[in-house]
Amino acid sequence: MTKIVNRPKTNGSPRNGLLCGEHVQIAYVTNDLDRACAIFCDRYGVKEFANLDADLPAGGNMRVKLAWSGGTMLELIEASGPGTAFYTDRLPVDQFSIQFHHVAYILDGLTAWNELEDRIAAEERSVPLRGDTPGYMRFCYVYAEELGHYLEYFLLDAEGIAFFESIPGS
Repeated sequence: MTKIVNRPKTNGSPRNGLLCGEHVQIAYVTNDLDRACAIFCDRYGVKEFANLDADLPAGGNMRVKLAWSGGTMLELIEASGPGTAFYTDRLPVDQFSIQFHHVAYILDGLTAWNELEDRIAAEERSVPLRGDTPGYMRFCYVYAEELGHYLEYFLLDAEGIAFFESIPGS
């Protein structure tokens, strides 16, 4: 494939700003995951999705579909039950919808993670959700109030890297 444009190299550090990391993902929330997947396949060229289902600590459930589209991962999320308002508050209750939710950045090590935490504290940013699954990934969502969406950051461990590399591409 011919290179179309030379892109600046990402420095991978949130020290220079919350949008200065390695952008890797765009995510949408929906209230009908199967219908949303069909739209992404039929209209936007996605060939296949990986599945990730999780029970949430508060009792709700999340179903996630992931696919690479070029160098960008697509994430589609359907959440229901207790503790899922973070994912469902943008969705209407009485009609089908797909809504933009967040962009995600991958960090290249613990130094970058610590720089992110320092920046969050210095700017007094809202972090409505964070988690850490040892061996897999550490993540947090920062609310970018001026932009109207979230910025997710993750630091992958070996299992997380293997999972990301197993996601199908289109």
